[in-house]
Amino acid sequence: MLAEPILNYDFSLPAASAADGWQIANNYCMWVGLQSPTDPPYQLLVRPEDKILFLPLKPRLMHMIPAGCPHRLAHRFAPWRICDADTIYLRVEEPEGIYTALLTATTQSVHEDHVLWLGPSCGREIAREAFDTRRNGLVAFWPFQLERVRAFNAAPKSCPGCGKTHPTAYGFDPTEDSAAEKAARAAG
Repeated sequence: MLAEPILNYDFSLPAASAADGWQIANNYCMWVGLQSPTDPPYQLLVRPEDKILFLPLKPRLMHMIPAGCPHRLAHRFAPWRICDADTIYLRVEEPEGIYTALLTATTQSVHEDHVLWLGPSCGREIAREAFDTRRNGLVAFWPFQLERVRAFNAAPKSCPGCGKTHPTAYGFDPTEDSAAEKAARAAG
């Protein structure tokens, strides 16, 4: 078995204990996370046509999130993400734990990602922030998202639809969480 990628076409995945970073190969970015069965599960939520759907937590699941479809991964990132590229979501239960993967194209046709906040009861858009993915790359989106999350948390907004205040949000990387973000991540 080769340890390094061949001609930059293969993903060099980290060991299971460190499987929490983004990998870049050619025109794709891939993230793989490993959870224990007792951790709150990463559950994919998608919002096609203004209807929020919770994907089932099956032992094996692959789902294609089409470009432009808002989505979030509960317990992994709290605001919704909208991307110009299709994203593949994988969930695989193995004896050592539950693997979750996200695979997104990063070609020149991918221009923007968006961070989106929705009303907690009605799903109406509260706020949206654009990120120039074409110029900065997908890996740089996640620190941008955390900056936007912290700015949003500092001045919470009420939804114009349901009137409820949006709960505290959290970014992608749990090691970056403040105490309030950590509590929000645990809640989902």
